[in-house]
This record gives sequence, C-alpha cells and structure tokens, in this order.
Amino acid sequence: ELLCELLGKEDGLCGGRGGSQHICDGNFFTNGVLGGIVPLAAGLAFAEKVKKSNKIVTVFIGDGALGEGILYEGLNITSKWELPLLFVLENNRYAQSTKVESTLAGSMPDRFSAFGIQYIELSTFDVRIISLASKKLINKIRKNNNPLCLILNTYRIASHSKSDDGRDKKEVEEWMKHDPLKLLVKEIDLIDYKKINTSVVQRINRVTDKALQASFSKNVLK
Repeated sequence: ELLCELLGKEDGLCGGRGGSQHICDGNFFTNGVLGGIVPLAAGLAFAEKVKKSNKIVTVFIGDGALGEGILYEGLNITSKWELPLLFVLENNRYAQSTKVESTLAGSMPDRFSAFGIQYIELSTFDVRIISLASKKLINKIRKNNNPLCLILNTYRIASHSKSDDGRDKKEVEEWMKHDPLKLLVKEIDLIDYKKINTSVVQRINRVTDKALQASFSKNVLK
C-alpha cells in the first residue's frame, strides 16, 4: 500500500493522492511542510492527555527543522502544557545538501533545554543502545506526563534526492562503514543472514510487481 501510494496508485494508503509527503495510516501521519508535523504531534498528545489514555506521541524531525519557527512554538506549548510527547531529533549533519555547520548557530540540546525539556543525546549506530534509550524515555513520559527528547547524531548515507548530493564521496564512504545494518550483520550467523536477506529481497520483489500492476488513481490523473 505504501509503494502504491508513492506511485499514485488507487491501492495506495491515501488512494494515491498523498505521494511521499502526506501519508496517513492508522496512528502514523506525515506532513510535507518542514517542521509542520510538530504542532500536529502536539495536538495529538494533547488529545491523549485529555482522554487520560496513558498513550504517548512520538514525532521525528531532522536537523533542518531547527530553522523553522513553528518548531519552537511547538516546543513551548508542549512543555507548558506538559504533553506526553517524545521528540526524536535526527542530526543527519546535512539539511538536504547543506552542512549543519553552515546554517545552525548554538547547540542542538540547548534548544530543548531552553523550554525545560530534558533530553538524551546519543552518537551511536547500535540499534540496541538506541532501543534501550527509547524505552527509558517512553516509560518516563508515561510516568511523569512530560515531554522528553532523544537526539541522535547520525548521518544520512543516501542523498536527499536524486541529483542534489554535493558531498565528498570519501566522506560518504567513510560513514557507510557505520551503516547500522552492516554493523548488525557482523553479529549474525552468515547462513541466517543469507536466509533473511533472500526472504527480504523476495518480499520486496513481490510487493513491487503488485504495485506496478495496480491501477493509477483517477484523482491523480485529473
């Protein structure tokens, strides 16, 4: 359904009308406006607090979103109203094709501290460490009903788009050595890895073939 959506097909999550920028499925939402997902997440968190559901909301943003004013409005109201919201900031080191050092003044963690939002900052590519840190924050939010933040200093290996990558190739190659999948593979039995990889490739091929054969959305064609 996701691939169909990207291809503008009727069987897509949003009937092929949302594309890659506007996807809704169950409790998952995206927004094509940079930083625009933050106030939406705050609204969802407010709703869960009013309902006393003990559910939390997680919102993912990149370093590029730190240049958007709407983000800080979201941080302010989330902190002031003590909303159950987990901010996950992915510091990709590049906002689209621009180095973070070229546009960002000050400290990333201080942006959250300024609004009284505590954070955990990690510079690791080990998914297990990230998972444990996430669970710790989630449990703390459920207990105290306050927003928290997880800052992940990572690296976007792929280009932002097809032809906007001006990064040094040697730099990218060096960071590729830290690809989480490559690190995890080293700890998996080779036979098991081959079985998993074969299964995944076969599944992707089946999904791709089905999506390509699906009908285009009439609304998209209009």
